[in-house]
Amino acid sequence: MALVPTPLPDSFSHSSGPSTDLVPLSDAATAFADAGASDNTKRAYSADWADWATWCHANYRPALPADPSTLADYIAALASPPRSLKASTINRRCSAIARAHRLAGFPSPLTGVAKSLSGLVPARVTSGFCNR
Repeated sequence: MALVPTPLPDSFSHSSGPSTDLVPLSDAATAFADAGASDNTKRAYSADWADWATWCHANYRPALPADPSTLADYIAALASPPRSLKASTINRRCSAIARAHRLAGFPSPLTGVAKSLSGLVPARVTSGFCNR
């Protein structure tokens, strides 16, 4: 059975730490979530979600559901020194965040983010998964 992160409660406080609670998915949702994803992709998405949740916690923002402006700030942080991640890594992180939102029943914060990122990150980053 697959697990997805739960949304942070309204009373989220920085001292409580990022939400690591997971909710079980139904068998049908699990099959959808696992379809076509290799073990390596699942591990990468899990690590990507952990990075996102940690960044959100450090910046006092909810990870799920996320506001598009929060995601834009996260992507800018990934693309800027000292991290300066590759476009492919940023795109995979965008994909993982979008997938977690869809599986949890929330709209993806990635919709329309590419427009808000013009000038912040290389065009190749905003032309991939970040448009979804």
